[in-house]
Amino acid sequence: KQLNNMNLLDFKRIFVYDAYSTKLGSVEHISSYLFENKYRGEFNYYSFPVSFIPHGDVRDLYLKYELDNLSVYKKIEEKLKKDRD
Repeated sequence: KQLNNMNLLDFKRIFVYDAYSTKLGSVEHISSYLFENKYRGEFNYYSFPVSFIPHGDVRDLYLKYELDNLSVYKKIEEKLKKDRD
């Protein structure tokens, strides 16, 4: 299928990486859509926790909350590897 003809519900597994928000941002909208449409696949998201986050260097915060590109990549890779084993 071409991407523009695909529906989000067609995917067996969905990963959302939103390093600029909490799960109450875009992740909440996507998960609500999936729930309302009885999505049966696996939904994974990576975003900041819903809690106070002290001010600091953005790179340090990404590392602390494992939202840097490499950490998220490794988490996704590990989930996919479990399926192959």
